[in-house]
Amino acid sequence: MSVKLDNQFIELRRPILDGMCERQRRLYLGTLAAELPYGGITALSKSFGYSRGCIQRGLAEVKAGETYKFGERIRAVGGGRKKISEIHKKEIDCQKDISDDEKKRLADLPALIDSILQKSCYGDPMTTHRWINTTVKSIAQEVEQLTRQKYSHTSIKKIIRSLGYSLQKNQKFYQVGTKHPKRHEQYDHIQKMINEFLQSGDPVISIDTKAKEKLGDFIRAGREYRKHKDPKRTLDHDFAFLFAYFYKNDPQFSAELLKRKAIAIPYGVYCLNTNKAYVTLGVSSDTSEFAADSILNWWNAHGITDFRGKKRLLILSDGGGSNRVNGTLFKIALQQLTDYIGLEIHVCHFPSGKSKWNPIEHRLWSYVSHSWTAKPLTNLDVMQGYISHTTTEKGLVVDCAISHTIYMTEKEKAKARKERKAVKGIDNSTELWKDVLIERWSEDADLQKWNYVIRPHVEGKKWTNYQSICLAS
Repeated sequence: MSVKLDNQFIELRRPILDGMCERQRRLYLGTLAAELPYGGITALSKSFGYSRGCIQRGLAEVKAGETYKFGERIRAVGGGRKKISEIHKKEIDCQKDISDDEKKRLADLPALIDSILQKSCYGDPMTTHRWINTTVKSIAQEVEQLTRQKYSHTSIKKIIRSLGYSLQKNQKFYQVGTKHPKRHEQYDHIQKMINEFLQSGDPVISIDTKAKEKLGDFIRAGREYRKHKDPKRTLDHDFAFLFAYFYKNDPQFSAELLKRKAIAIPYGVYCLNTNKAYVTLGVSSDTSEFAADSILNWWNAHGITDFRGKKRLLILSDGGGSNRVNGTLFKIALQQLTDYIGLEIHVCHFPSGKSKWNPIEHRLWSYVSHSWTAKPLTNLDVMQGYISHTTTEKGLVVDCAISHTIYMTEKEKAKARKERKAVKGIDNSTELWKDVLIERWSEDADLQKWNYVIRPHVEGKKWTNYQSICLAS
């Protein structure tokens, strides 16, 4: 005798079955089978797609008076797949060609893996964090050699993580050379100056140059989501192109600039008051004039409107590069700048080797690096776009502009002087250094070079032509 179930009966019960767990489904099918005549189990199996054995077992459980209450265990205690460490212990105990002491050592799989990891393990003595510089594959191979048991990389990885290990990159931490004895005193002074300027509403900016970037379809570190098996393909070598390769017909690029390598220099100015930043993309050299021009670009774009009527500006800077502590050119460039914008400029340099404490590093550059992760910087416009669209949950705003100005390096200036040619920009041989109105903060030699104030000249003696005041011949 065959039983036929109508479509309405099936369609009404199919969604109910789909929302049940395994045991609920079995008991429900058993209840339906109990209500149907002979042949009902076969009809239910064909209609809902479950095996006859499942339905028969459910029918037997229903007849035995079993029920399901919400929140009950689905499996019996001890059911399910055994842990890999338990399976391993059982397999080792079955081996008869090794001693009891050896069995005891090899049976504890996590302890065995931990002993293997100790040979390539590093850690922080102040915490429980540890990391390794070997691969899961090599660990699995060594486990197999010792125990004659083969396990997947996934199983080994789970045990490694449960032991507190992880794969990590190297971290810059130790300072080259000895710590400066006045380091903490300088930190305290910088924080005091920041608090004072922020409370009074005067602008506080952090300045720095990011690493130079070659333009072109070159490979970039990091990963991005793409369609499966469709990676971004780039050039197999990263030899720098010339600007002529990209901008041969662009009138903004002079003949001299087209002969230079296509390398962009991002110089950033980050304002602590407003959480805004301005980045100037230079295409020439990272010089003191370029640094001062970048600060002027920020002032014209943001500062002049955000800080109208203010008389002071605090600049936080590291101690090297175009804004180095011991150079005179940066101070001359700042004197140029202060005469032009009319603000009294206070400068605080971070001690040598501690530029990572400069706020711009972790409030701007880290997010810019993230925005172009795994994305080739094919030209200046693309690079400008990534920088301009950088933002954070706290509302960071970044503006970016390209500067086509050519700045002479110190070597180029020395060569020009030797050949009796005109030197463009600030020159080491200039007498303008005597006209810099610089005021030292402290009589201490170290604190004096790290902290100073540059004031505008009086009316009639200001350096009014910002771009060409420091021409020498």
